[in-house]
Amino acid sequence: MSYQQALDYVERGEFSTALALLDRVILTNGQHPEAYELRGRIRLKIGNSAGAIADYTKVIQRDPTALAYLARALAYVTTPTPSSAILDAQQALKLDPTLAAAQRLLGKVHRQMGQQHQAMMAYKAATKLYLAQKDKTNAADCLAQANQLQAELNKPVVSPSPGGLVSPTDYLQRAREKVAQGFLRQALDDLNWLLGMEPEHGEALCDRAYVQAQMHRYEAATRDLAKVQQLAPEDPQIQVKRAKIRLALGDAYGAMTALTALIKTEATVDRLALRGQAYQQLGDGENAFKDYSNAIAMGPTAELYGLRASVQSGKEALEDYRQAASLWLDQGNWQAQKVAADRAEAIRQELDREKAETDAGRVVRVPIKAMQSGMPVIEVRFNDRQSFDMVMQQDLPRTIITGAMAARLEIKGTPGGFLRIPGESAIPISNGWVRSMRVQAAVAMNVHVAIAANFSAGLLGQDFLANYDVRILANEVELCRREP
Repeated sequence: MSYQQALDYVERGEFSTALALLDRVILTNGQHPEAYELRGRIRLKIGNSAGAIADYTKVIQRDPTALAYLARALAYVTTPTPSSAILDAQQALKLDPTLAAAQRLLGKVHRQMGQQHQAMMAYKAATKLYLAQKDKTNAADCLAQANQLQAELNKPVVSPSPGGLVSPTDYLQRAREKVAQGFLRQALDDLNWLLGMEPEHGEALCDRAYVQAQMHRYEAATRDLAKVQQLAPEDPQIQVKRAKIRLALGDAYGAMTALTALIKTEATVDRLALRGQAYQQLGDGENAFKDYSNAIAMGPTAELYGLRASVQSGKEALEDYRQAASLWLDQGNWQAQKVAADRAEAIRQELDREKAETDAGRVVRVPIKAMQSGMPVIEVRFNDRQSFDMVMQQDLPRTIITGAMAARLEIKGTPGGFLRIPGESAIPISNGWVRSMRVQAAVAMNVHVAIAANFSAGLLGQDFLANYDVRILANEVELCRREP
């Protein structure tokens, strides 16, 4: 299997097969940077960020180019440490200051982290680089991003009108909408304003703690978390929000403990789903699956099916990702639908590859070298050393080898009496032992064969064939291993 074959499978969109080929290439030759790069590219495409980072790290160790650092930066974007993407993008620009895609990535990550000014400057730099390369389409897109960020930075934080037309609840909802859109900096500004007016607004404190955790401002998030606990130590809704913040801060054990206490009082979809995520972070896939399944039974959603799929494999994961994709489509969320559909397709390809490998192991097709008395002659290898042409004799209980074969295999026979061949009289034989008999991938181990000194050809009997269903075709014999 070659690297070029893997490339061909990638072009056809058969990523699972390509990954399997690349695994073999890398296993054979660990010094193959192109294989690591291609595997990293595939892993990133199917959502395996950790695997992609590992592969690109191997590439960088061997050939630290700007494109290699940019590729690893892309992999870091969706991890809990997007700041690593910034470091890699900056390193890429040190190696190649004209790399517009690196500046564009910096803009995206800074914006994701709520660093609007840095994002705007990066998008402006990317615009200049794209224009210098006469890439008007990407230049226009980056300029639009920069202008949008500039407008957001210039827009003052609007407070509710004196007449009270906007309630704190409405204002809080507006901040939550900005979080959903990824505008963490503006959401934080809104929450700061609201808490300036109502410093003990529990839900706003929870939301601000969550936003600050998402922006990696862990100390500030922890302060808000502690204040929430002081204000509402017994409020179940606030306790659920605190558990969500703990998850964002990496305290999965604390979140799981708190949610377990709440679930004993009342099991709700939100509580079960959050505890499932806590179990998943702790590496307890079995309990995560149970919680996700119970939550789905109470109120099935696309997000829940996606979560349960993430702790499964094989057909079960495939079914859940397909269900999630269908529900996302019903909701009009095309991006989420595409992610779920892509993951389902990757699993389907993997299952097809595994089935093909299983079938290949069960079914062996052997060329017929000749026909003798209506029976096919095929090649059989003994002890992984010597190969002989033998006649398949399906009604013969034991395999018979000739005296010449026994001599070449250095088998010294012991007296064995007589063996009756169907349709013929009994013949004198001696007994011998062979370590293995192999017909391509079909093998029998530790076989006691009969030795007929005067036979001119060996006969392959049921001590080898009993484990297979045999079909004799025009030019080949098909051996299909029977299920145990």
